[in-house]
Amino acid sequence: MKVDVKRGAERRRNCNLTREERDALSTLKGRTDIVIKPADKGGTVVAWRKDNYRNEMKRHLTDTAAYKQIHNQDDALRNAQMRSKRRVLKLFENKTGDGKGLMQAGARDFFLAFESIIPHLYLLPKIHNSLEETTGTWQGRPVLSGRRAPTRPVDWICTALLNPLLRLLPERIKDTTDFLKKIAEIRGPVPRGARLFSMDVVSLYPSIPQREAAKVVASFFTDNRAKIRQELQDAGVWRTPSKETLEEAILHVMRDTLLQFEGRAYQQTKGTVIGASSSVAIAEIFVHVVLERKRSHRKDGPAEYFRYIDDIFGIMEDGFPRLGFFSWSNTVHENLKFTLEHSDSTINFLDTTVYIDQLTRDLHTKAYYKPTNLHTYLKFDSSHPLALKKSLPYSLGLRLKRINSKEETLYPQLDDLWDMFRNRDYPETIIHAAQEKLRDKTRAELLRPRTQEVEDKRWILPTLFFPGLTAHLKIKLQEVWTWMRKTYSEHPSWVKYPQNPPMIAWRRGKSIKDHLVRAAVLVDHLNRTGGEDQPQVTVQGN
Repeated sequence: MKVDVKRGAERRRNCNLTREERDALSTLKGRTDIVIKPADKGGTVVAWRKDNYRNEMKRHLTDTAAYKQIHNQDDALRNAQMRSKRRVLKLFENKTGDGKGLMQAGARDFFLAFESIIPHLYLLPKIHNSLEETTGTWQGRPVLSGRRAPTRPVDWICTALLNPLLRLLPERIKDTTDFLKKIAEIRGPVPRGARLFSMDVVSLYPSIPQREAAKVVASFFTDNRAKIRQELQDAGVWRTPSKETLEEAILHVMRDTLLQFEGRAYQQTKGTVIGASSSVAIAEIFVHVVLERKRSHRKDGPAEYFRYIDDIFGIMEDGFPRLGFFSWSNTVHENLKFTLEHSDSTINFLDTTVYIDQLTRDLHTKAYYKPTNLHTYLKFDSSHPLALKKSLPYSLGLRLKRINSKEETLYPQLDDLWDMFRNRDYPETIIHAAQEKLRDKTRAELLRPRTQEVEDKRWILPTLFFPGLTAHLKIKLQEVWTWMRKTYSEHPSWVKYPQNPPMIAWRRGKSIKDHLVRAAVLVDHLNRTGGEDQPQVTVQGN
């Protein structure tokens, strides 16, 4: 088996980049005058002049209300690690009458042994927005590369405790499909004079007041933990912590956020960081408690109202006279400020355009692409499993069929999609196969919740994808499994094992974006993952 697999791999050692392309990649990777980052929205990869990048980062870090410079990094890290371990021990020892704490001893020991560093802060350029006035460059969204942050163990625990609460927020939408289903449930024509509107919370995560948010979120958890008991048990939570203990844990995640940029260390003193896994739940619950509860009692509120984290969609049936609701929203909490867009016919929200049919007054949706979306889908000659490349046209076609509520908007967008894949060198046979499969799908079917089929559990074999390994590894794995089944099928313990061979999970190798995008701004950058095989590069400035 080893020899066959090795021979198969050796026959496919050719690179899918030309020598000129490899030389260009090496030159671009070695440049120290630019910083390469994925755009905040749209999937584009951006080359940012380093001096502009530094100026925008300086604008953030000189905000003394949000960041405090740390002069003794070792002590700061050590103290944050100690506080993290104390929080873990307190959560573990949060015992009830049966002597059980929040987690099992194995989980406790894993969290206590966690090795952390001061993570890097980096910016994602908001190329869809106007330039920042004070720096003359793009605005940047600060993100923490926080997988090894000292708060990470407690962050994981808070995520397990808080995420189940999100289903209790009535105004919340989970994703685009959930939004489409809610739009489809709106019955009857939209009254004349009504206005569609969207609101956006300005810098939600940095605006969260730490002490108040910890108290509000911990209280909300305590009041509602009985409603999420099953979800907590599924997440491995034995006993829930007291309100005071959870408040301390949330406050630790926010207050002990350490970060570094170009060798200087800082502590975030305001808001919750983008990069902590519990930040979404903290922000969503905080907004729900301080805003949505009050909104529900107002008589001049919207007829329809949905929220996706910091993006809000609604319908005002009385139009302009009742847009005083927007002014009121900006007074509810001193830290929460909103922007507003409104129209009597159409509004963009998430990746959809919602519009009113001017004849029937019915509400409809179609797909929306931001102007910065360059549609750089995976090229067909990229080093990825063939099954993945075959599935891309079909899966993106399904998305368009799900979003478009009328055929008159669907078919032009599908035609554009097929042309985009042709430009990425996809064969007509694959595009035609996707078109045939789409004909069998109805929009109503695509909006229904998917039920997972119960099937025999299979082991998963993760391995790095390489073209020469694909067929040989599958064949040899099937041969080994057939031999095992024939040899051990009569053994009493065989029934405990999966009855099907392991499933191969292909991990992709490094893409061009992986080679170029780094979290740290240094000559020797730290690696970061994600992205397309051959990204479109937008260069700022001369």
